[in-house]
Amino acid sequence: ARARGERVEDLDEPITAPIGDRSWCRQIRDWHVLPICSKSGKGENGEDVVPLEAAGMCVAVTLIDQDPKVVRSLTAILQEVGIDTVQHDIMSDNRISRLLRTIVVTTNDDMLSLLIEHSNVDNLSGVQKHDLLAYFAVLAVKGEKSEVKLDHVGLLPLFKTAALQSTFITLNKSTKYCCVDPSDPHANALSKLVPPGMVMLAWPTSQIKPIYEHLGVQLCNGEEAMVN
Repeated sequence: ARARGERVEDLDEPITAPIGDRSWCRQIRDWHVLPICSKSGKGENGEDVVPLEAAGMCVAVTLIDQDPKVVRSLTAILQEVGIDTVQHDIMSDNRISRLLRTIVVTTNDDMLSLLIEHSNVDNLSGVQKHDLLAYFAVLAVKGEKSEVKLDHVGLLPLFKTAALQSTFITLNKSTKYCCVDPSDPHANALSKLVPPGMVMLAWPTSQIKPIYEHLGVQLCNGEEAMVN
């Protein structure tokens, strides 16, 4: 579904599954019938129902990844940043799933767009930011099979600086980024001598290293950093 941020009545692309046309959702777009979970949901686990026209802002996590651990992690992260998720058990019903998958977010690319345009990533803890980067790092390893614009991951404030008062930043194309191996004896001193136009990031863990490399962050020792 390419429903990212779109109103349901504006969706007119052809349906690929044999479920009829989309007139059903246009006619009841204001009905509160879409079962979701959110941080502010009224149920014990954030359950709630929202109008069907909000479907383009809701992510069906179980259609994006089937690993239970990944589903739990992604669901918690999305809800924490203010993005609703479709209740998992609803999507396990094939009759309902065939209908909803045409109007809710079901791809990594659309989920990434929601994260960039309609979320507050600053709400995440340091661990959750790392987990989100680790998720995209796995997609980077998969390469073309992931079908997601991973260059856009740099637009999320998930990258920790190496400064004493570290912060999480986005990556700017006009800036060079590097990470100096913490085992290098000059690493600490170099973090204070970074020239204009360059930002030193904290050394990545093995889980998030692939996405750093994909985004062109230089991983080097102190001497290489100064030469570059």
